[in-house]
Amino acid sequence: MDLSTVKPLDLLLQLFRSSSGQLSIKSKLILMLLLVSGFSTLLTAGLGYRSAQINLTNRVFNQLTSVRASKGYQIEAYFSNIENHTLTLSEDLSIVAAVQEFDAAYQQLGSSMLPPNALQTLEQYYRSFPQAVARSSKRWQRLQPGARPSPSDLSEYRV
Repeated sequence: MDLSTVKPLDLLLQLFRSSSGQLSIKSKLILMLLLVSGFSTLLTAGLGYRSAQINLTNRVFNQLTSVRASKGYQIEAYFSNIENHTLTLSEDLSIVAAVQEFDAAYQQLGSSMLPPNALQTLEQYYRSFPQAVARSSKRWQRLQPGARPSPSDLSEYRV
């Protein structure tokens, strides 16, 4: 008998056949129990998979809900902190005086005349500023290799 042409179900049936070619009662009962247990195993596995999928989906949804609530609380706390800080600063007399002085200086700026070359000088300053900082930074790095300059190291270029 060539095993490559034999189907597994035919082979199984041949094992259970009696000498007369019919399945015996014992063979029929064993075959029936195999089929019932296989079906019940597949059904149980399917139900377990579906239950696990539902539970996992619910758990992820609950986690995302708690993350949303946590982020909402953080945002509310941030804005509350900013509001409290603003209220504190608005009651500080030095801040109030500084705002009043700034307002007066701004009003005065509107009525004053700029020198003729002021705009040109300002434009030249801002065009040369990046190159000056780069030169100073390279000079500083030659003195301290691998380090980054702090703003105080570039103080000669402050406005």
